[in-house]
Amino acid sequence: MDQSWQFSITYTLPIIAAGISLLVAVYAWRRQDVPGSSSLAGLMLSIAIWSFFESISNSSAGFAEKLFWSQVQYVGVASTPVLFLIFSARYSQQDRWLSKRFIALLWLVPVITILMAATNNYHFLHWQNYLLNKRTNLLTFGYGPWFWVFTSFSYFYLFAAMALLIRSTRHIHSKYRRQTWIIIWALLFPWGANIIYITGVFPIGGIDPTPITFTITGFLVTLSIMKYQLMDITPIVRGKLVDTLQDALIVVDNQGYVVDLNPAALSIIKTSRNRTIKKPATEVLRYWPYLANRFRRKLEGQTELKIIPDINNHWYDTRISVLKGSDGELTGYLILLRDITDQRKVEEEWSRLATVVEQANETILITDLDGTIIYANPYFEEISGYSVDEVLGEKTYFFQSGDQESNKYREIWETISRGDTWTGTLTNIRKDGSKYFEASTIFPIRKNSGKITNYAAVKRDVSAEAQAERAIKYFSDQLTTLHEISIVLSLTETFDDLCRQVIFLGRQKLGFDRLGLWFVDPSDSDYLIGSFSIDENGQLKDERAHRLHISTTPNYVQFLQKKNRVLSVQNAPIQNNKGEVVGTGDLVIAGMWDKGKIIGYISVDNYLSKEPISKQQQTILVLFSQTLANLVIRKRADEALFSFSSQLATLHDVTIELSQKNTFDEMCKQAVLLGRERLGFDRLSIWFLDSKDNKFIRGSFGIDENGNLRDERQRRIFIDSDPIHKILLSGSPRVYHQLNVELHDDQFKAIGIGDLVATAM
Repeated sequence: MDQSWQFSITYTLPIIAAGISLLVAVYAWRRQDVPGSSSLAGLMLSIAIWSFFESISNSSAGFAEKLFWSQVQYVGVASTPVLFLIFSARYSQQDRWLSKRFIALLWLVPVITILMAATNNYHFLHWQNYLLNKRTNLLTFGYGPWFWVFTSFSYFYLFAAMALLIRSTRHIHSKYRRQTWIIIWALLFPWGANIIYITGVFPIGGIDPTPITFTITGFLVTLSIMKYQLMDITPIVRGKLVDTLQDALIVVDNQGYVVDLNPAALSIIKTSRNRTIKKPATEVLRYWPYLANRFRRKLEGQTELKIIPDINNHWYDTRISVLKGSDGELTGYLILLRDITDQRKVEEEWSRLATVVEQANETILITDLDGTIIYANPYFEEISGYSVDEVLGEKTYFFQSGDQESNKYREIWETISRGDTWTGTLTNIRKDGSKYFEASTIFPIRKNSGKITNYAAVKRDVSAEAQAERAIKYFSDQLTTLHEISIVLSLTETFDDLCRQVIFLGRQKLGFDRLGLWFVDPSDSDYLIGSFSIDENGQLKDERAHRLHISTTPNYVQFLQKKNRVLSVQNAPIQNNKGEVVGTGDLVIAGMWDKGKIIGYISVDNYLSKEPISKQQQTILVLFSQTLANLVIRKRADEALFSFSSQLATLHDVTIELSQKNTFDEMCKQAVLLGRERLGFDRLSIWFLDSKDNKFIRGSFGIDENGNLRDERQRRIFIDSDPIHKILLSGSPRVYHQLNVELHDDQFKAIGIGDLVATAM
């Protein structure tokens, strides 16, 4: 009974394994739209071939038949390892190295093995001998050198496949990580069975349990397909999808710890993944407490968030979603940030354009593609008598007087619908019932792709047609010129070159009569520092040496008090570079602003031409001043950085030079000399606390009132008699700075007024 059972199982189990493997192969083949499915089908087909011919060999009666089917069986045996490696690479999306040439190299050893098994009777390199086990009626083999070559390559392929699968588990969701580990553990069964078979440990001689254990592998893979939907989505595809998202994604658990984030989020936070995972979200998002507060309060929502990772402002559309489990309990938060910086810039450009449009002395309407009004500027209210709120959402025929023939409106729609501009005169009706005539230009608004998105109409009262046309042309030309000027100014190398070009281009390109450029003193906002201007003879004037108190310039005081962007004064006194009044005229002052803080002014007058300064020119001056403000801020920052870097380099050189002095006195003397010569200080001296009596300080070296080195080592001062040293030695502040103080010589005799800075060592 036992022997019959053994005979039965030797061909029954391989047949079952072959059937299951074949079913899995067919299922996978039908899912060729999923990455890795075709390689899985090939793998399971090779296992089916191996198992099937194992069963045929075991059930055959004669020795020759058994040997023949064992040789045929090697088509599946030799193919399985390489197909498993290819499947693992495809499944884990790590198959870039699988070129056609490399795949051909992978198949080299398996193909040779199939040929070696088929021709073994001529060389006996694969099997050295064959024996028929009379008890089990199965063949047993003595292994030759090529068998061990093939086995080594097979184990290497299986090891590489396992390494690829294990590597992929580090970057995928826990659900897909479990299904991948099922495949890894399934691989261990036939691998272990093969080792048992080769080493002769298997109790039934001649039975190869490897294809039988592939029954388990096939079952587990099938289970993975049904339970975890293995072929429905490749795990790495999910990881790559998240990693390649341009939107930043951050996942926070219900304890407030960051558990996942993609590369886009890392680029915003400016840190590495290791420094964020499992860290408190309040720490990771410390620069953006708004986000931390939102999920701390368990709130969902959407907002626009300003993040400044560098010198450029970035805006993000921020969405925070609360994550809940199937039981409704809170499991965490999903934070999604979409960069809308470009959108905000467009909005800002539109805002500036809207400012110009709303100040225009003509009616401007914008409609959708159906002719529904979505925008009307303030001048429309003045002309039509309707408020903007009354007409938004109405069709354009709302204003029609009925005087035009219907085919005229048909002509308008046909013209603008094909992308052309219609120009003509229309008769419309005001809210009070009176009619008015408008010279209208109606045109399509396009995207960059050329697609029409809206229609716009610029309409002018016929009585002011000439004036309106000149205004439009002026704005168009001046805005273009202003753009060209901004490019030229951005290319200047120094701050002074920038200011000089502002005056020259403002006169030559923008047509201003006389211009002056002044800046608020960064160290004392009550003073203005001169730059360049145009004098009463129309020549460029250097005013960099001028420094004025604001109280002496009543127009600037008035400007500050009103906090306006532009100040226009008629019949204002016009002065020359000596402060003498040389006439009267129009004076317009526009401020340069930095985040609500005024940093300077640009002023124009009409002293030379006597032509009134128009509202349009004032608007251009405001735009010009703000463009200049942005350039000044950037130029000052660049020069400050360069100056600071140079000072640091000089200070480093001075430190090295002082460290090379042999004596204390030589070091102090050289420190005073280098501080004046290399660091640019006017007068300086070095004092030390008396080591014998800390109520006194002793002198070292200094610069006298004639600019010469002075030996002050014999000087000794009682600290309580000198308030400056007393303040510094108290420890707060570390630096003492006083403006417009009395300065003294070595005898404490007053020699003048100036700035004094002292710092403690």
